[in-house]
Amino acid sequence: MPLKKIEQNVHKFVYTWVIKNVSHLLSGVDSSTTTEIQVAHKFSSEFESCVKKWYVRLMLVKMEVLELINLVFDARYPADCKNHVTCNFYVVDADENCFFVGRKNRKFDHALLDLYYNQVSSCALLTLLKTRNNLFPNDEMTLRVEIITYLDENPILPFEYVEYFNEPDVDLSDFILKYKCRQNDGDVIIKVKDIEFPVHKTVLETRCSVLYKIVARHEQMFGSNNNQVTLTNIEPDIFKRVLEFIYTGQVEDLDDYSENLLEAASEYKLIRLIRMCEFSIVNCYLTFKNYNEVEKLAIRCGASKLLKNVRSLKFMMDKEMSLKDVSCTPSGTIIITNPNGEKSVAGYKLENGVPEGVKIVPESSAPTPRCEKNIIERYPYLS
Repeated sequence: MPLKKIEQNVHKFVYTWVIKNVSHLLSGVDSSTTTEIQVAHKFSSEFESCVKKWYVRLMLVKMEVLELINLVFDARYPADCKNHVTCNFYVVDADENCFFVGRKNRKFDHALLDLYYNQVSSCALLTLLKTRNNLFPNDEMTLRVEIITYLDENPILPFEYVEYFNEPDVDLSDFILKYKCRQNDGDVIIKVKDIEFPVHKTVLETRCSVLYKIVARHEQMFGSNNNQVTLTNIEPDIFKRVLEFIYTGQVEDLDDYSENLLEAASEYKLIRLIRMCEFSIVNCYLTFKNYNEVEKLAIRCGASKLLKNVRSLKFMMDKEMSLKDVSCTPSGTIIITNPNGEKSVAGYKLENGVPEGVKIVPESSAPTPRCEKNIIERYPYLS
């Protein structure tokens, strides 16, 4: 059965934060002693005639044996926010490649502001800083802050602890983009269910060795004058998007086709497209109910990062359900009771029924989240 895409009513806002004098910032972190440097920034987003004010903070911590780069995101006035929000962070390099480095899900329904829970531990960002040479053009770091506000009352939030392999498309050269502009004059025709796709052998040789070998075998068998190759194991709409990736490195509507595109990318050994599809499936399809189906898809396609995400999700769910006393309200709110009797509400809801064996309790049993009273005193940069 095909995976069902999570359709939700959302408002998406993208903000760019340029951090200047990065070399000076990094040089201020001393490894001989525990040193912390913080850079905070405030900005606003607007939807439905409502302005929300946010802050994002970059925090560099360096010790003798440990090095951390953390990102912190929250509302400047959390009591004014009544929505579920996801914040995605990306670093943009000199070539405008976006590298995902972390996300945080937040439910703003009270005045709670606890930085421990809102912190995005960005190991991916630390790896990028060490391995990429073009992240700081003009000694600036560009952070892309993507805020998704869920207008649904009980949304399914994306998996928060995403394992994603950031890799730029190093094979995408200028001549391939030029070929895209005149794609109709390809020197080979690939036919998929009566639809013909003109393709350039030079592009296939550079970008997809599997398809290039299929074309070469066809020419060896039928001669170079017969330039029409037929594929029977793929649908035209999927092959069209495979070619879009081969020529441009992107797929415009990837999220709508990522499951089938993952199958095709695995067949044609398009590693970067596999990674893009994995990320899309984690964001748009993976839920607590379908992770077994997604796991089978990942194993079938050799999608190692997707498989790691699924198994991390299963581990978190199994651990939470087994080590603590878990109950659930009829609406899907999960109540966790610790051994000391303290109750808390999980950060997600069960949208597709309560699992067998979980006790159902009245809605009134859900505890009220605690409120941090002196938050502005503790963190004055929020004011």
